[in-house]
Amino acid sequence: MAFVQQHNCRADRRRTPHRFADHHDPESALVLPYLVLNFIIMEEEAVVSTVDPLPRRSIGESLDLEFVNVAIRALGSAEQEGKVCKAVIKEPTWLSKLQPSAPLDGYLLEGGKFFASFKKDERITPGLKVTIVVSCL
Repeated sequence: MAFVQQHNCRADRRRTPHRFADHHDPESALVLPYLVLNFIIMEEEAVVSTVDPLPRRSIGESLDLEFVNVAIRALGSAEQEGKVCKAVIKEPTWLSKLQPSAPLDGYLLEGGKFFASFKKDERITPGLKVTIVVSCL
């Protein structure tokens, strides 16, 4: 497989491809950066630590919505030192369905805790056990 390097020709300022094997200037050798991913995914037990009401929202005259802000704390050592970790709620499934707008890649886990907003439900109480899936990069 021949490597292709973009070379800026001084004569006409066009970018022309050259095969790396045919290029004789050792100072402008093609350097291929690489990325080593240490991607960790694990299931973790967590618990709801606080449930705080958010201001009521009304849509039109007939639809009145109530939401709560919930702090969820991982019980184990979910975070890896020096890594960015995100959490996705796995169980209970009814809880994950109450999320009005969950981030696709998960909630940012900071200090073993993350915050999420849910439609108000009497089942969401401090001490509720939650299973989360944590991914760290």
